[in-house]
Amino acid sequence: MVDSQKYCAVMTNSLLGSMGTPQAWVSPNGVVHLVFGSGEEISHCSSSDNGKGFSKPTVAFRVPNLTIDAEGLVSTVWRRGREIFVATNDGSEEQLIGDVEQPWITSTADGSIVVWSSRRDGELMLKKVSEERMQSISSNARDAVVVAEPVKGKTAFVFWEQNESGRSTIFAKTVEVAGP
Repeated sequence: MVDSQKYCAVMTNSLLGSMGTPQAWVSPNGVVHLVFGSGEEISHCSSSDNGKGFSKPTVAFRVPNLTIDAEGLVSTVWRRGREIFVATNDGSEEQLIGDVEQPWITSTADGSIVVWSSRRDGELMLKKVSEERMQSISSNARDAVVVAEPVKGKTAFVFWEQNESGRSTIFAKTVEVAGP
């Protein structure tokens, strides 16, 4: 357990920097829960002894990447544990993409698309949010990003790092995403 007074003092000092505003609640069984942001991570800790001590913080999830399409529809992609999810603000349910890493999202004139890798230095995949099918981009990728022009664009540009013969190289691929 973490001493609550010392821990809270550390948190207060950290909050002046890059941490987000903490959120707290008490569950029906009396456990006090606290979540807070630091960089790209949202962490969680709890107290089962009425706030005298808190558990060591663990990362609950990473801050999502988001994009807004030409009609103003917001789409986000995020990691919860080892699973990647995508959701839009159109009232639909979040979609589980799978047990993958490093998601990135962008919008084209024809909708939002997500790229991710199966693992670091793993297969790089692309999926249009509105479709079930997925497309393999590379078999050995890391740190991928995808960009597109959201109003008129029907082409996405995917960039990633790949280890070729012990040398790190940046690769690029143009992907047409128009149509069903």
